[in-house]
Amino acid sequence: MKEGIEMIKENINLDKTVKFLNLLLTYDREGISKLFETRIECNKKLGDHPTVQVYFNKKQNKDYIGILGLLNGLFGISDNDGFGAIAMDLDDNGIITKFERIR
Repeated sequence: MKEGIEMIKENINLDKTVKFLNLLLTYDREGISKLFETRIECNKKLGDHPTVQVYFNKKQNKDYIGILGLLNGLFGISDNDGFGAIAMDLDDNGIITKFERIR
């Protein structure tokens, strides 16, 4: 095991997750951005999950999920607006500049 590296994280929370995502941006901002912009088709059951956030394409009548929607599903949604707890800020080229906690 590498010194100073916590291999199994038994206790993870929203703030630790956001901090970790921002750390990953320092390693490979473009790679992480490409990963987070990737969405794959998912079925209606997942699309109807109460906290997982999916994109519904009206033209195709299909749901799509990405990593941010999955993470936001893990941490839950706001009672006020139905949005998740993690947001990502993008520059004009669609590259993630930072992740942030929004509640």
